Amino acid sequence: MVANETARRGAIPAWLPFAMLTLVGWGFWGLVQKPMTDRIDVWSVALLQFSTTLAWGLGMALVRRQSLDPRQKGLKYAAGAGLGSYFGSLAFLLAVDRGTASVVVPLTAMYPLVTILLGVMVLKERLTASHKAGVVLALAAIFFLSR
Repeated sequence: MVANETARRGAIPAWLPFAMLTLVGWGFWGLVQKPMTDRIDVWSVALLQFSTTLAWGLGMALVRRQSLDPRQKGLKYAAGAGLGSYFGSLAFLLAVDRGTASVVVPLTAMYPLVTILLGVMVLKERLTASHKAGVVLALAAIFFLSR
């Protein structure tokens, strides 16, 4: 069943509950960053957050009895995504330590702009007129949020 058929029939799309959980999880995550960096130094916060993520990831792999095949073609992309996530999160912590959560969190939430621009340049994807308008509005939002 395609996503459009599911939506037409009134059923909840399979991805929606997970997207909503993401929204709540990241919303809570964004909220606690400032009080955390006010009480704990950034480098300790980074170590605690990344260690917790690693522990949960390893725990889930053990529960699922999941092995990692190093011959998988996407492994280098997963490692690259991990590096991007680490350095992005570390830069985020440094930003929120020096700024306010109400500005830093929405501003950094504009990261899909980078994905969109890279998709156009690297993957040769095309933007529709509405996509282009969205990019322009997001850039305007970055301007207004940074003031």
